[in-house]
Parts: sequence; C-alpha cells; structure tokens
Amino acid sequence: MIIWVSFLVWCVFSIVEGIRDGIFYFHYNHKFPRTFNEHIIFIIERSLMAGVLIYVTNWWFIIPMVLSFSFIHNGVYYTTRNHLDNNLYEKKFWDQSETSTSIFTDIMTPLVRTVLFLLSLVSLLIINYL
Repeated sequence: MIIWVSFLVWCVFSIVEGIRDGIFYFHYNHKFPRTFNEHIIFIIERSLMAGVLIYVTNWWFIIPMVLSFSFIHNGVYYTTRNHLDNNLYEKKFWDQSETSTSIFTDIMTPLVRTVLFLLSLVSLLIINYL
C-alpha cells in the first residue's frame, strides 16, 4: 500500500513541477537572458523528493519514479505553456520542445514518454509483490 501512496505523491509532485516549470519558463524566456542552466537546481529539488520517497518505501522505488516523471511532468509542462501562450505547444500534453536546454529533450518524445510511463506501472506491480 505504501508503494501506491508514494507513487501517487510522486505523480502529484510531477504535476506541480510541470506547472511550476511552465510558469517559470513563460516568464524566464520573456524577461531574462539565458546565462545559467537552471536544470541543475531542478535535479537537486527532484532528487531530494525522490530520496524521501525511497526512504519510506525501498530503493527499488526509484525505477517507477524515473520511468514516470517525464510523461507526467513534460505533458503538464507543455499544457501549461500552451495555456499561457496559445501559439506554443499546440499539441499540449503530447507536444515536444525544440528549444529546451535539457539533455533529455530530444530523447523524450511523446511516444517514449508514454512507453516509459506504462513500464513504470508494470514496475510498480512487480515491486509491490516482491
């Protein structure tokens, strides 16, 4: 049971991160020069949350967290950006960035994100029965 509750917490965290990043980049791209790679800060924030959830579950829980994050976060991010700027990310949840500085952007297409999310659910079932 703790595995599923932790996964739900992780999903809500991913949604909040997607909304926050969407708002952040909407304002950041319009007002500030691109001189710092902010993804380092994002990795630290997400690692801290992941560490807490791994602590209350087990170290195997990192698998569904890693596999599910991009699907939820990126989908919510693209949807948020579309709501803030209607000319951007017209496919909303299923869109793909062409300007991100993240090293994973080119790899994490909508299809790959969806497959990884489905694998995260399978891994949750396996972990739950270990």
